[in-house]
Amino acid sequence: MGSMWITVMGNRCPYCQRGALFESWFGLREACADCGARFSRQPGAWVGPTVGSYGVGGVVGIVGGVLLIGGNLYFPHAEVALAFVACAAAIVSYRFWKAAWVGWLYDNGYVYPDADPP
Repeated sequence: MGSMWITVMGNRCPYCQRGALFESWFGLREACADCGARFSRQPGAWVGPTVGSYGVGGVVGIVGGVLLIGGNLYFPHAEVALAFVACAAAIVSYRFWKAAWVGWLYDNGYVYPDADPP
């Protein structure tokens, strides 16, 4: 099971471990080019990665604020810089959350090739 998580974090299909998951930083493919496994089967399937990346941004913002205020490191417009850092953390982490979500979907049987039409 550990190797599957390494596979999806390495931008590979969890089903065949060959095809690429993403077309771009945010753009997940509809299906694997090698085996045809579909990555999304239901509307709203990507709420989890969105919430996860927002959570990362929130944690970064809160921890950064506590460190700025608690360490007496506050400077003019620090809140603006902190907001940019928190947003950047959310944006950067989204792809990794989405890859992990594909791995979770695969573990639960939602990532597989469609049957060939008759």
